[in-house]
Amino acid sequence: MEKLKSHFQFPNGSLIEYDVNAPKDKWVIKRVDEITMDSAYDSWPLIDGEF
Repeated sequence: MEKLKSHFQFPNGSLIEYDVNAPKDKWVIKRVDEITMDSAYDSWPLIDGEF
């Protein structure tokens, strides 16, 4: 399953592309359905509110 090292396609069609060798400070998901994701997770806002 060489393909699973870089992407996964759900039966409904959604495609997730990822980098399993991403640097330690980067999110592994690169794109979802051709929409580029922000991989610099250390710049994401913190969760706020009640849980």
